[in-house]
Amino acid sequence: MFEDMVRDGRNRVGGIYELAEGIYTQEMKLLEIDEQLSQTEEALSRYGAELDKEVAFDQTLKNEEQRKARRQELRNGDVNYLRIAEQLKSLQRDKKVAQIDMNRLRNLFTVEKLRFQLNLAEIQNYASLQLPRLLTQEQIEEIENDIANATGS
Repeated sequence: MFEDMVRDGRNRVGGIYELAEGIYTQEMKLLEIDEQLSQTEEALSRYGAELDKEVAFDQTLKNEEQRKARRQELRNGDVNYLRIAEQLKSLQRDKKVAQIDMNRLRNLFTVEKLRFQLNLAEIQNYASLQLPRLLTQEQIEEIENDIANATGS
């Protein structure tokens, strides 16, 4: 029984390390998506500014409503602008999915940590109940002293 508890604890530590590595990988993925988002937003902004400049210099447009309608017409008719805008939407969706995955990994990490702490508490409880039967009081005190010295307590 005690060996099973120890083995379970070791397995949990391995799972915790794997989850920590998964969190790191997901954070790097989010960073990459953020960089792509920033670049795409800048490109869309520059492209939109070019279209706005075209509208601004169009002397046939008499008022703001006409300019607004022309601006929208240019954006809707420009394949490059629409492609960049679609790419931006796709990256925004990718970021949301990556954030959801990150939250899931963090939650799993927390649960695994709590399970490990429970396992450790079970081992300590079992040991505190079993050691007096297996060891003399002098041996127990020696072990307690070794633990205190090792942990600086």
